[in-house]
Amino acid sequence: MIESIRRLIQPKRPYLAHVEYWVYLPETKLPPQDILLGRLLRSSPFRVGEEPAVGPQEALLFSDIRLHTALCLRSKNPHLFRPDLFSDHVEPSEDSLRSLSSAQAIAKLRFVSEEPLQGRRHLRFLPHLAEAVAYYGKAETLFDVQAERLAGLESFRAQLDCDPEAEGHGFHARSAWCQEETGGRAVTRGLRKVGLPEIETPLCDREVRSVLTNLLDAAIEQVWSYESLPDELEVSHFGDEYRLKLAHGKSTSTCRVLRKDPV
Repeated sequence: MIESIRRLIQPKRPYLAHVEYWVYLPETKLPPQDILLGRLLRSSPFRVGEEPAVGPQEALLFSDIRLHTALCLRSKNPHLFRPDLFSDHVEPSEDSLRSLSSAQAIAKLRFVSEEPLQGRRHLRFLPHLAEAVAYYGKAETLFDVQAERLAGLESFRAQLDCDPEAEGHGFHARSAWCQEETGGRAVTRGLRKVGLPEIETPLCDREVRSVLTNLLDAAIEQVWSYESLPDELEVSHFGDEYRLKLAHGKSTSTCRVLRKDPV
């Protein structure tokens, strides 16, 4: 009864879905839109059956006001090209570091919706758009802003080749460990793409890093199709059952982990 009353009086959390890719370009220009559309709709090597993975419905997002593309020049925004400013769990390869050092611009591809989405076509469209920009812009490195994942173009293409629909949690979200001076936190990265707040644990010892990140991976898989986060989740890890109790904030939900007693 008390829980039901609490839910009624609790203010509704604002909705926000946000997908963003950065493509590190060797030159200071964006490929023309008509060329990008041609690759997406006709010549794309990524297919679902016999058809390109991006169809007319997804391509309509090109003219959607929620999609924003911008070119950020290294000469005006040098800090965006510094790998030391990434979070610790972003681990650039040597090839990515070389690509960042020579890049002259970033193509920012951003989709933001403050109204609940009726479908998931934005999840498919943005990665394919990022690949097309990289292809014509001769880029070698892309950054998934929400998942905080830096990828070389070839590995990104391999991911699209394996999953051309690119709408699942495995493509878009992950868990990570954020190290701090006196411990660390397990966090999710990428839930914001489907309008859900990210989940994080309280500060805890590094010894439990593996267990907590695995539990959050299971939580991501479970909630990926949800419209909102529940107050509690039940997940398992190596045969043990856990209860994740979520306290919802404005932008994140704090997760308290409890092991369920065996029956």
